Amino acid sequence: MASDIDELVTSIHDRIDDPIKQSRLIENTEKWNRLCSSLDVIGDTQYAIEFYENTDFPEKIGGKYLFIYGLLQAFYVQQDAVSNMHKALYDEKIKFKEDYKKIFSIRQLRDDAVGHPTDRDYGKSFIFISRHSLTKDKFEIMITYQNGIDEFKSADVTESINNQKEGIEIILKETIKKLDNDIKEFKEKYSMKKLQKYFENDIGYIFGNLYEMTYETDKKSPMAGTSLKIITELVNNIRKDLLDRYGSFRSMNEMQFCYEEIDYLIDFITAFYQCKKCDKILIRFLIECLKTRLDNLEEMCKAEDDKMSV
Repeated sequence: MASDIDELVTSIHDRIDDPIKQSRLIENTEKWNRLCSSLDVIGDTQYAIEFYENTDFPEKIGGKYLFIYGLLQAFYVQQDAVSNMHKALYDEKIKFKEDYKKIFSIRQLRDDAVGHPTDRDYGKSFIFISRHSLTKDKFEIMITYQNGIDEFKSADVTESINNQKEGIEIILKETIKKLDNDIKEFKEKYSMKKLQKYFENDIGYIFGNLYEMTYETDKKSPMAGTSLKIITELVNNIRKDLLDRYGSFRSMNEMQFCYEEIDYLIDFITAFYQCKKCDKILIRFLIECLKTRLDNLEEMCKAEDDKMSV
């Protein structure tokens, strides 16, 4: 059964996989890889934390240490993952000490108990876990300072688990809210810039003229040449508008494939129009293919316009 954190991570994936977000993120390979790795690690570490919660605590001392060491490290790695997720999306890491004090206290516990117990704060203190105090729900540590003072602390494991879950969920929910706002602003920016406007001309009439180039004549058809120019401009205008929005087609596979085929067909048909050294039946077939691809492009433009409607 998926945990709340798993569901939140999935929700973030849904938003960053939308071309509105993905198209710009994927331009920076480091950012994209950092983001994808961070989201995976958030989920991976959550499995580890939940395993701790749902598994009997070992009776042997080695198992006890392994469980505690593993849990605290899972906390720390998950926190780093949400911070790096935030860095990938918004170019800054999370300030746990200032903004998420409960999570920061867990980081401090990890550093004390299992991160740097033999040289804390560059030799200012040294930490010991009380072996006999190790239980699933809590344990105690002793901190020896250079000034000769000893401090004893009780680590509430159950409270740390609850605080970690609460804090991580808050961060993920805030991230989803920011992503939703980013997507909303993007849609508002382009809601009135309709792509379907480029199909206002009678495409059937234009293609009817285009077929004239396949008639049995040695002369070039001016109408066919004009139609070919209109189609080329239509395709390029839509391409320009889409690239202004998304930067590339890397996150829009269907659109990319459509344009690759349209460009190929226009180049081939243009070459025939210029020299007429090709099978006319083949050109009729390619013109029909171009008409089909333009119909596909019109459908995708309609879908894009609908998507931008706020």
